[in-house]
Order: sequence, then structure tokens, then C-alpha cells
Amino acid sequence: MDTNNKQVSSELDKLFRQCYGKLVSMLLSKYGTSQLELIENAIMESYYKAMKTWPFRGMPEKSHAWLYKTANNSLIDSLRREKRVSPEQFDFTSLRDTEIEVDEVKDPELKLLFLICNPDLKKEDQLVFMLKTLSGFGDLEISNALMQSKAAIKKRLLRAKSWIKSNDIKFDWPSDEDLKVRVTMVNRVLYLLFNEGFYSSHPEYWVRKDLCVEAMRLCKYLVDHDLSNYETKALMSLMCYHISRYESRIDDNGHIILLQDQDRSSWNQDMIKLGNYYLQQSARNTTKKSSYQIEAFISAQHCIAKDFASTNWKILKELYQVLYNKGKQNIVLLNLILVKLNLNETKEAKRLFESIDISKLKSIHTTYYMVGMKLYESLKDQMQIELMLEQAIQSSEGKKESIYLKSKLDSIRKG
Repeated sequence: MDTNNKQVSSELDKLFRQCYGKLVSMLLSKYGTSQLELIENAIMESYYKAMKTWPFRGMPEKSHAWLYKTANNSLIDSLRREKRVSPEQFDFTSLRDTEIEVDEVKDPELKLLFLICNPDLKKEDQLVFMLKTLSGFGDLEISNALMQSKAAIKKRLLRAKSWIKSNDIKFDWPSDEDLKVRVTMVNRVLYLLFNEGFYSSHPEYWVRKDLCVEAMRLCKYLVDHDLSNYETKALMSLMCYHISRYESRIDDNGHIILLQDQDRSSWNQDMIKLGNYYLQQSARNTTKKSSYQIEAFISAQHCIAKDFASTNWKILKELYQVLYNKGKQNIVLLNLILVKLNLNETKEAKRLFESIDISKLKSIHTTYYMVGMKLYESLKDQMQIELMLEQAIQSSEGKKESIYLKSKLDSIRKG
């Protein structure tokens, strides 16, 4: 039974992540945005009921529809209990009996994304709200994705929901002109969703392929839409490059494999070709260079190098410098430092590393200390190497990451 429970739990987690945004959007279209909180609660209730019953009865043939119907019925019960609507407003009997083929509903998540990206809603609140409603992210996941405290995330969620409710925002497509403006924010949330999968903040997993696949699926919806722009295509390219080496990032024991140690023969060449295609598409009819394009160019350099040593570090240094100049992000600066170390520009790498204000790093402390370890390896400073690793262990929130760092520290101390 334990084995069955684990299997069902794994399958349900994937299913839940795939259809959460779809369920939210379908119920919003029926009951309105004023019922959003009850809708989210009802969907979670359907998830809990599935966890209790599916291990014994098996997964239903139409599992998406089962979750929808269960959530819908739970929502109806909540509406009746809280007397938010009168019987005259809804025919509860017919609603409860409604069977909807979720897979037949066209692109509801995409509609939900554009709905939330209202220019009058603060951009920071949009991102938080989209991550919450798109895939049911928890506060900690959003906190790590956006590098903000959990308290700040809760505040932004409350503010976003209050704004939508007080302004009586309808679940309708915005005007064509508004849609063109909002695509930038949609691109941004898909980028964050993919990153949360590829660089997971989950304490038990280094990577979460289900999130990567979900982000790519939604991005494909958008890239095939007339509203997509050159940034969307560059974003799709970046995702393809990254996912091409997904299978080579984790060993059989679940430990991370660094880029220099990955088996490049296992990289998915079809995905790399697809990345090339979308990168070329993003450069058509425009001279603009977005951050997504630069990141895709960076990833492409790794994909075309036959091995780590033959990587074109000079080009990467130029690309990271341009990327850093765009946003002055410390995570980009840390990557630039690594590139400089590979070019033996140790003195300049040390200067940049020491210029970083650690108090402003928020959720990337572990990365900072790991880069520091690489720097002091170049300087052959054993004491600083061990200190950086010790601090990396202390700042790590992931179980697997901590195990990896401790084993590395033990190996260094043993010589």
C-alpha cells in the first residue's frame, strides 16, 4: 500500500500542477473573480480528496474531469454555507451535475495569465498572483522564485486579490491593445515558472521537470499565438536549450552534476535544434536585444561547445557583461565572476566578488558562497575554501544540496 500511495502521490502532484491554472480559470469563468478565494480552497479540497481515495480506488479514467467536478461541488457547498449567492443566481443542481471535459477547454490558462496582467495592478503583485493562480505555488516557492520574504509574498497576494475584488475585474479577454501590453508580464511569469523547475527551491529536489514542462507548454501556447513577440520566441529558445541537458544534471543517486562534468552526448540534440530555430525567429524583423535573447545566446554557447574546456569564454564574458548592464543583478554578476575565473582573470574576479553586498543577496546566499569557493580554489586559499563551504552549508535550505555540500567539504578536508 505504501508503494501505491507514493505512486499515486507522484502522479497526482504532476496532474495537479498541470491542471491547477485550468481549474481556476474554468471556475472563475462560471462564478466570477469575487469567489477566487473559495475557488482556490475548493481546488485544494479536490486534491486532498483525491489523495485520500485514489490509492484505494485507483486513478479515475478522466482524472482532470474528476478534479474539476469535485472542486465544483466543494465550491457549491461553500457558497451555500456562506450564503454568498442566492438560489436564484445559480441553478445549483444543474451545476453540481455538470460534466466538463477539461481537455476540450481552449487555452484557459493563457486567458488567465493575460487577465491578471492588468496594467493597473502593480507588476510585483502580478508576478506573485500569477505564480499562485497558474500552478498553485506555495508561499515559499514564490518567495524563492522572486527573491522576496514570505511575509512580503503574503502581503502582495492579499493586495492583488483585494484589488481585483474591489475593482470587480471580470473574467474576460482584455482589449486587443491591452493584450499587446500585457504579453511582457506573461513572458516574465513563464520565465520564473521555468526557473523554479530548473533551479528548484524545493528542499527535496534539485530539479522539477513537471514545472519546466508546464512552463514550456504555456510558452508554446503563447509562441503560437499572434500576440507573441520576439521576447516570447527568445524565451522559448532559452527553455529548449536548458531542457536539452536536463537528463544529464542529476546522477543515479539524485545528486547534482555540474556543467563541466555532464555527459554532453546525452544532451537532447532535437531540443538544441529547436532552441536554434526559436532564437533565429526572435531576431527576425527587430534589432532589439532582450534579456531572454542574451540568456539564450549564453546557453547556446554551452550547447555548441564540444566540451567544457572548449567553451568560448570570451564571448560569454561579453554576453554576461551586457546582461549585467541591463539589470545590475547580483546573480548575473556571480556568473560573470565564474566566466572570468575560467579566463584566468582571477584578480578582476576577486575585485567583483568583494564588491558584492551580501546583505542584498536575499535568497542566493548559497550561490554566492559556492562562487567564493571557486574563487579561492583559484587562489589556492584552503582556509577560505573551507569557510565558503561552511557558510554555504549554513545558508542552504535544501536537504539534497546540504548533503552535496557536506560531502564536498569532507572531501576537501581529507585532501
